[in-house]
Amino acid sequence: DNDLPYRALELAKDGHIAAEGWELIEIVDTSNDGSKCEMKMFAVDRMELERRANKGDPSACNELGASYLEGAVGYPVDYSKAVAWFKKAADLKSADGLNNLAICYRNGQGVERNTNKAIELLNKAIKLEHAEAAVTLGAMYFHGEGITQSVSNAVSLWEKAAALGSANALFNFGQLYAAGV
Repeated sequence: DNDLPYRALELAKDGHIAAEGWELIEIVDTSNDGSKCEMKMFAVDRMELERRANKGDPSACNELGASYLEGAVGYPVDYSKAVAWFKKAADLKSADGLNNLAICYRNGQGVERNTNKAIELLNKAIKLEHAEAAVTLGAMYFHGEGITQSVSNAVSLWEKAAALGSANALFNFGQLYAAGV
C-alpha cells in the first residue's frame, strides 16, 4: 500500500501505533521544532515474518529471535523465545543465528551463562565467515574472557573479520595502535 508511509506518519505524529503488525523504525524531525518530519522506515509484516520462520526460513528465524531479544517490531522482550528462534536458525546453519545464540550464552540471556558454549557457537559462525563472530571471539581472547588470554589470537581473528568487511575489527586495530600494542 503506497499510502501506508503517509498514514503511518500521521498516526505516529499523533502518538498512535501505526498499524497492527507493522512498526515504524524512525521518524526524524528535520526542522528541530516538529514542523517538518521525514520518515526513515521499513515496515515489518509480523504475520509474514512468523509464517516464514515457522516454515524454516533461517533468516526469518534469526530476525524473529532478534525481535524478541530487543523488543523490536512490536514484540515484547522475551529472552527465552529469542533463544528458541536463534537455536532454530542455528540448526538451519544460519551464521547470524549461530552468532546471536552465542551472544545469548555469553551474556546469559534466556540461557544460563556459558562462555564455553558461546565460544563453540562463535567458532561455528566464523567457519561460515561471520565477521562479527570473529570480532566477538577476538575480544574474548583479548580480554581473556572464558578463554586463555591471547593478543595474537585476537589479532588473527580481527584480521579475518576485517577481511570480511567488519568496521568493528578495524576500530579494534585502531585502538590497539593508539594504545601502542
